[in-house]
Amino acid sequence: MNYKLSKREEFLLKSLGIIGLVAFVVFIETKLIDGINQSRNNLFQSLDKFNQTKQSLAQLKDYEQNIKNAPQAIKFETFLRQEQLNFIKDGNEYALKQLEESAVIKILNYCEEQRMSPTSFQLSYETDGVSLSIALDD
Repeated sequence: MNYKLSKREEFLLKSLGIIGLVAFVVFIETKLIDGINQSRNNLFQSLDKFNQTKQSLAQLKDYEQNIKNAPQAIKFETFLRQEQLNFIKDGNEYALKQLEESAVIKILNYCEEQRMSPTSFQLSYETDGVSLSIALDD
């Protein structure tokens, strides 16, 4: 039994096929756009978490640095006494005079190892030796 479609039926089937194909493409496009939007939202959430973690880490690092720097003057004074260096303390400023170059290098190495951050640092060479003035922030 062979059934022949009329031109109107063929046109309707072609139209239905084209409409179905367009609907399928729109459906796939919508799914892709939703997936991209979801991926973007997940990326922003991950970025926010990362930034919060980074901020917390920076705060912890700053806190740790503050803890290390808190007894900075005491540590420095202890170091100067251990090295038997004569110094004059005026507030947070330490003045050392008649130093040898090796003593200055030891002091500078100590400051670097302890990651000290002096507020002022003056080094001058005089006839009787090197003079050094360090002001610490406490």
